Amino acid sequence: LDPAVVSYMMHQCDEEDLADLGLSWSAELRRMVDGDHSSGDGCQLCGLLVPVNDHNAAAELTGGGGNHWSMLLVVLSYSSHSKAGEGEKCVVDQLMHFDSHGRCNATAAKAVSAKICQAFSLHNDNNAAATPPNKVTLTHCSTPQQTNGNDCGIFALGAAEALSGLWRGGKIAAQDVENALKSFVDTSGGDEFAKKMRQKIGRDIRDLAAMTQ
Repeated sequence: LDPAVVSYMMHQCDEEDLADLGLSWSAELRRMVDGDHSSGDGCQLCGLLVPVNDHNAAAELTGGGGNHWSMLLVVLSYSSHSKAGEGEKCVVDQLMHFDSHGRCNATAAKAVSAKICQAFSLHNDNNAAATPPNKVTLTHCSTPQQTNGNDCGIFALGAAEALSGLWRGGKIAAQDVENALKSFVDTSGGDEFAKKMRQKIGRDIRDLAAMTQ
């Protein structure tokens, strides 16, 4: 999700807006599922990677707020072949939070998770497939830690890259998560990872720029 969409969801959405977000996300997931025929029963897991800022827990939006970024993985169970009368189902299955500075964003991650559950609940309500907010446990997962006060965004991007394909084919095992996160920070430590990640982003930007010329 775009950080601006997350901020909008947290600070400006009423229930009708949240239902529209749930509808939009479900439609996109439907397109993903329909294009992947690996699951014969029409039910599989999909996911949303959600950037979390500590300002997302604030009561109202103010300019210049927020100091820390982390990453939330929302794993969704999507069924395109529901029982007659129920319609499609897209429900929150797992909520996994990855914070490179202890639990600095724990409150914000909990608030964002509740809003996402609410968005899907409001959309699914007419289809009798609601996921009640706060009914899915938020798990704070072991995450490589930054060693300074300015690498949180880089670590959030690294976590997103490492986790981007884990939910396909079934539930995410704790060991799979641990191995994926270990793989994105090598034995040289967090500082070296952040340096390499910045270099990689620079290369990606230059490559994309060259493609548009």
